[in-house]
Amino acid sequence: MATIILENKAQIDLDQDFLARVKNEANLPPGRVLLIFHDGPFLKGALGGCIPKSLLNYARNERVLNPFIERRWDCSIVISQKACLLKEQYPAYFTYLLGHELGHAYVCLSDVSLHIHYCLIQEFIKEASGNKITQWHELPHEVCFDQFGIYIVEHLFSREKLNMEITQMLKMPNCKARMRLEAMLSLPGSNDFVDLRNNLINFSRPYKDKLIELWEKDAVETSDDSLAKLIVNHDDLFR
Repeated sequence: MATIILENKAQIDLDQDFLARVKNEANLPPGRVLLIFHDGPFLKGALGGCIPKSLLNYARNERVLNPFIERRWDCSIVISQKACLLKEQYPAYFTYLLGHELGHAYVCLSDVSLHIHYCLIQEFIKEASGNKITQWHELPHEVCFDQFGIYIVEHLFSREKLNMEITQMLKMPNCKARMRLEAMLSLPGSNDFVDLRNNLINFSRPYKDKLIELWEKDAVETSDDSLAKLIVNHDDLFR
């Protein structure tokens, strides 16, 4: 089981028993996970993110992890200050957010090539699909990790508690994740990652030619931080 290295920069009230229970339910592969409850924003206003240390040079414009580069860890989870502020009023939803990022960490620790695979799809699918796919919650890996977050909440709280909090959030006039939250109300919890690669392949295959074109262009025109350069044969991502 993975070791969690906690950096509570946001100074949130955190029960160590809670974190231990989350860790036990996640049952991550062996490795060292740097978990940062951040006291500021994260990349592009995201509520959280997960970055393998081996790919840190490819995390464009991200500076949150700079103070921790010399420390020993395999992947990092950053929970933004905005997300941390949700903990008191929406504890089940906060747990879901943490569980979602632990899903990313699970893949990063077990198969970083799969992480690269879905990152490449995520970054280019909007253009490749001609704007047919525009929301992250439509992507197979995001659905998978939403299910993992829900799975953890179901074991620490209850599905009813999570759905009640989501319903409250949906009533807020400035709710920015309405479509994702509505989808989550009926999304089953799961800790199964077995079909993720096949789901990514089936999801992206209709846009194969355009995706490969965009990846090859990015590899040529972008500096050394292009993940597309890590793939020797882009066609292999559809097999």
